[in-house]
Amino acid sequence: MEISINIIKAVNNNKYVNMKDYDELAFNAKRIWLSEPCNIIFEKNRIYNIKLKSDQVIEGSIIQIGQDEFGFYIVFKRAIVPSQKGELLNNSVFFERQRIPKGYAVLKEVFAPDSIAGGKELIQYCEGQWPNLNGSALSIKKEGSNYIFHLMKGNLGETAVELRLCNVYAEKCIGDDCDNLEYFDKQGIGYLDIKKLDDFNYTIHIQNNFMEFICIDELTYNSVEHRNEVTINCRELNITYYNSFLRGLEEKGIALTKLYSDKDVHYSKADELRSKWLETFTRNIDVSDANLDQCLWHIFSYGKLSCVQREEANADLIKIKKETLYLFFNEGTTCYRLNNAEKFTAENIDYFNDIYVTNEDFTWTYVLTHERVTCGPYFHSN
Repeated sequence: MEISINIIKAVNNNKYVNMKDYDELAFNAKRIWLSEPCNIIFEKNRIYNIKLKSDQVIEGSIIQIGQDEFGFYIVFKRAIVPSQKGELLNNSVFFERQRIPKGYAVLKEVFAPDSIAGGKELIQYCEGQWPNLNGSALSIKKEGSNYIFHLMKGNLGETAVELRLCNVYAEKCIGDDCDNLEYFDKQGIGYLDIKKLDDFNYTIHIQNNFMEFICIDELTYNSVEHRNEVTINCRELNITYYNSFLRGLEEKGIALTKLYSDKDVHYSKADELRSKWLETFTRNIDVSDANLDQCLWHIFSYGKLSCVQREEANADLIKIKKETLYLFFNEGTTCYRLNNAEKFTAENIDYFNDIYVTNEDFTWTYVLTHERVTCGPYFHSN
């Protein structure tokens, strides 16, 4: 869809937003008045380009339309896009200061999830939000002119996504290290973008750009830009998904039960498990200065309770007897009981942060933190 629009006024949308909706409707958003109403589908997962009369193109989504004393308006929220240095930039300050000129412009739809086979179902599964594919681990399989991209972990969490690119007719690589698409196989990717072309075909852009900083001495360093990108065009795109966490347990024959409170609705089963964990593992220990209200695992990072870490923790988790386990998080109401869990390993929960594992007697615990570079995983046994 492409339409000509006439912009008569544009301002930052924050002055029209109450605090309750501030982040969604004010951050990185402009209210743009048009000379006349137009038939626009506004939905946060649908991406548009606005090509201004200066030929500058702004990419984002239309998250609201309306009518006020100035006329018909759209609220345009700018998309987060990568720089050539590999940084994901929201450009919020720049966009707030940017002046949108009056005059004619072109509004063009460049991405619509429901135009992809399986796209609408994926959004429903992800609770109304198109999943963030950036930072995920990519594996690639080729079947003639069809490519299969399998994406998991990173920002996807426990959701695994499979993109099937059918009838690929163009592939172009740019960069220092990537000669072909296989460069991106079996590694994390910085950015993945899907767009629909004017001829109703699709283009998929993958980027792994980054800056390398080389220390010269204590005061100076050199920066080297590494650019690795690939663009693929295909005639058809299909998308499927599954839950990596559940599938991994099923493959090992581990039975999972999601637990709910059998008491007060204001006190969840997860609260009960957290309380018992605290009571058990802080017994006879002074934790007043450990900030456990932030993260329970501070009992380990602050050195209050003995433990083993990293690979040793993972190894001990494999060795310990595991018939029935409880899994819960630092916050929230989600928690599980696992039965027949002898084959359970850290790999089964690698999609999560701040997750706690314990046996039903609370005689040992294993923790994955959100600060994996410096903290954890931890294992403690009484």
